[in-house]
Amino acid sequence: MKSVCIIFLSLVIFACASSGTKVDQNYVSQIEKGVTTEADVVARLGQPMGVALSSNGEKILTYMHVSSHATPESFIPIAGIFIGGAKSEATIFTVTINKETGIVKDWNYSQSNNTVKTGLANRD
Repeated sequence: MKSVCIIFLSLVIFACASSGTKVDQNYVSQIEKGVTTEADVVARLGQPMGVALSSNGEKILTYMHVSSHATPESFIPIAGIFIGGAKSEATIFTVTINKETGIVKDWNYSQSNNTVKTGLANRD
């Protein structure tokens, strides 16, 4: 019985994972093009996951967050192997910074939600 409890707790602990900086949609709506600075964005969100330079020299900051958790049916003994799955959410927030002023020129925010069936019964 003790080993069953340990296995169950391990599954619960490892059934969720997340990475990156989660950007709140409310914060995104507060960013003003031509007003908010790069320093303002970094002060609020921390260092970006990536920094790129466009062909015209503008800086593009990228913040990304991915989280995933197993669906409840994944934890059903034996049946979980056949009908299990996971739900995931991803957000990507990019900010384009004007190269001369250091002020936000543009931004893009996207969010996606997916369900993945991982059980053997879901194989093609």
